[in-house]
Amino acid sequence: MKILFATGNDKKYQLMKERLKDFRDIEVLMPKDLDIKINVEENGTTAEENAILKVKAYYEKTKMPVIAEDSGLWVEKFSEENQPGLFVKRVKGKEGLSNEKILAHYISCLESVGGESLARYKTGVALIDKKGNLHSITIEEEPFLLTTKKSTKGYLDGGILDIISFDINSKKYFNELSEDERRKRYELIDKKIKEMIEKIHFEL
Repeated sequence: MKILFATGNDKKYQLMKERLKDFRDIEVLMPKDLDIKINVEENGTTAEENAILKVKAYYEKTKMPVIAEDSGLWVEKFSEENQPGLFVKRVKGKEGLSNEKILAHYISCLESVGGESLARYKTGVALIDKKGNLHSITIEEEPFLLTTKKSTKGYLDGGILDIISFDINSKKYFNELSEDERRKRYELIDKKIKEMIEKIHFEL
């Protein structure tokens, strides 16, 4: 059985394939495998709503099972107006800023609340099965520490905040994590997505 993962990001695609590898009868496809591309207006107020918008658009186009995800960042000590939410790379409504300007914004906000704060990503996952039934969940990921103290190492694959994001369990910055340690941070998401698939496996 085939399921379409509504993303154009190869790295996210590989992660999803890894998550679903135990379901040997499921083949995960990308839109480019079907030679389709849809510009979905992600105007939801939560990550789950945005994931739902994506699966609905791709299901309408393909009529095949579709899965999608979206995520946002919430910082415990930030005021409402400074919460990144679904727009981690947007600063006061401005997009396309350099890594340095985005990082400077977060550091400035952290300095105003004492130099550090617990934070967490929330990931929304949505799936439409072959009968057109919608399933969706929000997963609150493991908390980590955002800090003004930077890692001495550089960025990882566009992970702008990795050098100020500190993993509490391993006591390492995100950009210093080994591949195994990085995968460990995804364990909760892996588990929840697998549970979703298991419940509706025969509807795919």
